[in-house]
Amino acid sequence: MGVKPEQIELFGEALFDLLEQVLGPYGAWDDATRDAWKWIWGIVQAVFVKHMETSAMMLDNLQKSWETIQERKVEEIIGRKFYERLFATAPELQPMFKKPFKMQVVMLVRALDLVVRSVQDTNVITTELKALAMTHIKYNINQSHLNVFGEVLVQTLKEVMGPHHWNGEIEAAWAAVYMHISEVFGQVLSSGRNLISKALADGSAGDLKRALQSMPRGKRALGALEIDVEDTAISPIVWSIQDGLLAMTEVLIKDLLIIRGDRESYYCGRDQQHKRQPETDVVLEDSLDNSDVERQRGSFLTTPPKRSVRATPNSRRLFWQGFCSDHLTDSAKALIL
Repeated sequence: MGVKPEQIELFGEALFDLLEQVLGPYGAWDDATRDAWKWIWGIVQAVFVKHMETSAMMLDNLQKSWETIQERKVEEIIGRKFYERLFATAPELQPMFKKPFKMQVVMLVRALDLVVRSVQDTNVITTELKALAMTHIKYNINQSHLNVFGEVLVQTLKEVMGPHHWNGEIEAAWAAVYMHISEVFGQVLSSGRNLISKALADGSAGDLKRALQSMPRGKRALGALEIDVEDTAISPIVWSIQDGLLAMTEVLIKDLLIIRGDRESYYCGRDQQHKRQPETDVVLEDSLDNSDVERQRGSFLTTPPKRSVRATPNSRRLFWQGFCSDHLTDSAKALIL
């Protein structure tokens, strides 16, 4: 979407200059060869220009249709009808949407507005979509879900806009942009799916423990600290806190604060946390049982610890007070503080 037809012509001129420089010294660049390359380049250029014109027309239809929606002030109606149609079409998806209905509607409208405003620049819209997709890893969404979302969205837009404001070209434009959305979401969701993210999505503390236990000792802490998605990482701890999954948060914190050892070394998630999430240093320091630390500090490097260093119930409360208060609702805070 960032290339213009006149730039294609400049590319063609540069290509012919290059061919002449490469083939000329060998006597392989003559009028017949130039004409042959002009013929093939004419075909390529026509395809490129046609594609760009089609893309420009789709972009124009997309933006004008969204402007019509805003002028008619039917964004909220679109959001409401979208979810009504979605839950009627695929009722098994409804449990994924735990936020208040009005909030879901607002979030959908904002997401659509973001897409329309960003669609002109492929890099920008891809970056925005990746960030949005990151927030959906926790919902166990798969490609079939994405397909349903797309079908429901297009049908909802068609219904709300009506025959006077909707046609095949507008439908093709929305279908095309949603295809790009689906591709980006699919890539992000696939790369961010592992045993830990699945356990968090399912809300299963038992599965989370087993997922952490399945990781090598040297990398176990990373499982509690980060889930790598594309070129970004999300924190399972923050995820569990934001969703009020207190049992999951406790599993992750406990696992980080246990000292483990093998034949080569001792491991403590505290070390990895210090490197990757230094902003939580103070609260994790407070959450350790200081008497255990002092008792084992002298022999830690030479002999195995007599027992694992764990967070006590009181220290976990201190941790949550220090780190979780910014992420929990008042009602959720009351459960643990």
